[in-house]
Amino acid sequence: MVRQAYFEEHGGLDVIGIGEAAVPEPQPGQVLIEVVAAGINRPDCLQRQGVYPPPPGESDIPGLEIAGRVVAHGAGVSMPRIGAEVCALVGSGGYAEYAVAHASLCLPVPENMGVVEAAGLPETYLTVFDNVFTRGRLAPGEILLVHGGSSGIGSTAIQLAKQFGALVIVTAGSSAKCAFCKTLGADFAIDYKRQRPRLWRSWLSRRALICFGCRTGVHGPGRKAPSLRWARYRWM
Repeated sequence: MVRQAYFEEHGGLDVIGIGEAAVPEPQPGQVLIEVVAAGINRPDCLQRQGVYPPPPGESDIPGLEIAGRVVAHGAGVSMPRIGAEVCALVGSGGYAEYAVAHASLCLPVPENMGVVEAAGLPETYLTVFDNVFTRGRLAPGEILLVHGGSSGIGSTAIQLAKQFGALVIVTAGSSAKCAFCKTLGADFAIDYKRQRPRLWRSWLSRRALICFGCRTGVHGPGRKAPSLRWARYRWM
């Protein structure tokens, strides 16, 4: 048996309980991970409040990213090896002593980082890298426009894009959030609640850029921007 966190009902922090369940069995293509740490993400909080159900086929146990040690393989899996320290993206079930993850969504814990810290990598870093670099094809010297720059995804996008030599512009909803984004490396920060969108959209429309933001509620520069590429994500 393993201990796991669950929500007794929808509400605040007081609805979080600890229960027991059978150790999950890794299916073909999966690994079983002894969890050392799990990341906390906004979808977990929304699930607790009752406004974000787990994806179809996933359990009600929250937790979308974990780090720990591989202890068993499902059929067809040889890597990562048994005993390897990994961090992984999971569909649910991360708030438990053991969790299953697809082998293809496991990453080795970086040498300069502990296992606990690595639990905060998969959800934001995989999302940003896949959307901005794999799909968006961001190249050094290009402009990345990040909507919601002070969020977990946004703050990760700022730091990765700067490491790859891009110019980063962010939008955020307050002067404090804009200041925070600049501490992470943003070149320009736009308070969309105070600055006139028509002016900054007009400037952006003359530059080649990638727009990155959640699928809903996105502010864009318009369709006139040359070489404009959208990199949108959404919660699953």
